[in-house]
Amino acid sequence: MSMYLVTVVVEDGGYPIRSSTGTVSVRVCTCDTDGSLLSCNAEAVFFPMGLSTGALMAIMLCIVILLGELDMFVSKRTLERQRNMHLINLISPLKHYKCFN
Repeated sequence: MSMYLVTVVVEDGGYPIRSSTGTVSVRVCTCDTDGSLLSCNAEAVFFPMGLSTGALMAIMLCIVILLGELDMFVSKRTLERQRNMHLINLISPLKHYKCFN
């Protein structure tokens, strides 16, 4: 029993030309003269389709940027709430005077 990896390239006839490349695994099994299968495992073989290192780095960079923006948004909102609470605490004692009622 032999295992081969065959690279398949598919292109369209348009302009610009678009193409895709894939790998197909081919298993060659032994047969007798009648065509009956002598030896071969029936399990399927799958090779994981991985992302390139550049694609993984780009995804990680996007996640880091989004988390940074989320942190900045939450920090800004918290700071605004603290500032508003400080202003409310400053104004609250003034309500006891008649001119601020």
